[in-house]
Amino acid sequence: MNNALSQPAIRLKDVSCWFGSQEVLRNLCVSVHRGESLAIIGESGCGKSVTMKVMMQLLTSNSGSVFWFGRQVDHLSRRDQRATRLKFGYLFQGAALFDSLNIFENVAFGLRENASLADNEIRDTVLRRLDDVGLSSDVREKRPSELSGGMQKRVGLARALALDPQVMFYDEPTTGLDPLNSRRIDDLIDSVRESHSVSSVVVTHDMRTVERVADRVIMLAPCHRLQTAESQILFEGSVKELFHTTDPRISEFVHGSALELSAGTQLRHEASAA
Repeated sequence: MNNALSQPAIRLKDVSCWFGSQEVLRNLCVSVHRGESLAIIGESGCGKSVTMKVMMQLLTSNSGSVFWFGRQVDHLSRRDQRATRLKFGYLFQGAALFDSLNIFENVAFGLRENASLADNEIRDTVLRRLDDVGLSSDVREKRPSELSGGMQKRVGLARALALDPQVMFYDEPTTGLDPLNSRRIDDLIDSVRESHSVSSVVVTHDMRTVERVADRVIMLAPCHRLQTAESQILFEGSVKELFHTTDPRISEFVHGSALELSAGTQLRHEASAA
């Protein structure tokens, strides 16, 4: 096997990050293997989103090394960093669509900025990606404000897929969505990985999303709760192992979150029936 292809898509080695006196990441070692779906979970403030941003180098760590496809990022030229970053797609928590652009132009934005394509090629790519996320071409002239939250998330995913990424990052992809739309987004994350052969990194509090999309899970702890030599990674393993752990710190979070989600769903059903 080609040595480059045997390397993880993303690897963090002994990464530490702090803001002022607040330690957020401590000697973190995480790999994202090619073709896998990795879920990162943990309570608020544990560094989940910071980990994702360091992986993409939207944030620079204070110490440690980041590797993209086996190459150390700070050894790459700016040109190579930019070219490699285009292999990453990112679905923002709030979709982050441009309100002033219609849906077609939102999805086409990255293509116009980063690809040398003719107008007909851009059109075909946009329509194909909208179809990939279950949206008809009828939505292309609409503005983001005319779409539901779930449809906006799907447009954001179509935009991310337009550049054919090798790694997709999802930041709380189901936050604010009802159970039906949450399931649709989870199904899309799964189908995108299968149809586009991408690696996925999913930051989430939603245990249903973890069950549906993750091959492997890591759970982080807030640094301020750790002993000096204690690892920030409380858990690393399969979804089955996660839900059957006997560690009270982990099971309390996992099963507590699942109960809260069930209670919230029940309340929404009761409100709808009232």
